[in-house]
Amino acid sequence: MNGLRGLQHDLQRYLLHPRDDARPQVTGRDPVDALARLNIYATAYRLRLVDALRANYPKLAAWLGENKFTEVALAYLQEQPSRYRSIRYFGDRLAEFLDRTERWRGRPALALMARFEWALDTAFDAADAAYATPAQMQELPPPCWAGARLTVHPSVRSVDLDWNIVRIWKALDQEQRPPRARRARRRAWLIWRQGLETHFRSLPPVETEALNALIQGRTFAELCELLCRHYPESSVPGQAAALLSRWLGNGVISEIHPGSW
Repeated sequence: MNGLRGLQHDLQRYLLHPRDDARPQVTGRDPVDALARLNIYATAYRLRLVDALRANYPKLAAWLGENKFTEVALAYLQEQPSRYRSIRYFGDRLAEFLDRTERWRGRPALALMARFEWALDTAFDAADAAYATPAQMQELPPPCWAGARLTVHPSVRSVDLDWNIVRIWKALDQEQRPPRARRARRRAWLIWRQGLETHFRSLPPVETEALNALIQGRTFAELCELLCRHYPESSVPGQAAALLSRWLGNGVISEIHPGSW
């Protein structure tokens, strides 16, 4: 078993870092043929992970082009070998890699595109949960609203972008020539899954703040206090109702927890 374990360790090390000094010792009738098969396997392993990364970042791959994306993928694989049993999750640190790597950090839009695509992917893969309905909200007794807490759906994500990433993404999605990357006004983008479809939309600053308050577990009364900092007190009930209606319609809220009487 020690010999087998050692061979497995050497094979894994060679697959992750294919160098001559890391290659397992091959013996047998035809070591040359065995080495050829070993090299074929090592190459196929890396190319399969490159394909997995391309599947997880299709718009980034299309934007960069085949050669440059393969360059990114192989460099990422060298620094961040796959840590998961499923290759579906390979690439979770690609945005960070692009942000700090000298070769690519001069193009910050690339890291933002990676961050946006990964948020879309993880939203799609998020756990299933029920969606709260307007009927549930209407059934809540008025005395319970002040202390009520709303739970956001597990698929909800928020990504801050200060480049025209979404315009580029949409052009690539329609197989059109994307616009040139340029800085844009910083805004938050809400990402969520409803049924089997992933959606996204921009978030106004007040809604961003309000949604973050929900994620932090703030009560409905605290949410209204937050809105009072942005709107006249007389209009806060209407603003709160509009936010709740939008969130419920989008499928952003999964549960409504009533407060105590």
